[in-house]
Amino acid sequence: MHRQSAEREAKRADEIVAVAAKQARERAPALRISTITREGSPRKLIVLEAKRWKADLVVVGAEGHGALRQFLLGSVAHTVALHAPCSVEIVRAPKSGLRSNV
Repeated sequence: MHRQSAEREAKRADEIVAVAAKQARERAPALRISTITREGSPRKLIVLEAKRWKADLVVVGAEGHGALRQFLLGSVAHTVALHAPCSVEIVRAPKSGLRSNV
């Protein structure tokens, strides 16, 4: 049962990434957009993939958690910004609280 749940989550992750990549390509056709989904620690995997790809830029989202929660749980965006071998763009959801499916 756990395996089925993990497979569903992996499929959903692939779908979300595909939609985001399509939107990015439509908005900026001159850019080369590459995507990948992996299972594991986002902090470690994003930095490792950026090194492996020799990325020019990594774009990560920020949930805007409070300072205490960030201290206790850590922040993917913060860790990536500190350890990535390239520039890191941190994007936040609109203040209106509205979020898209991506």
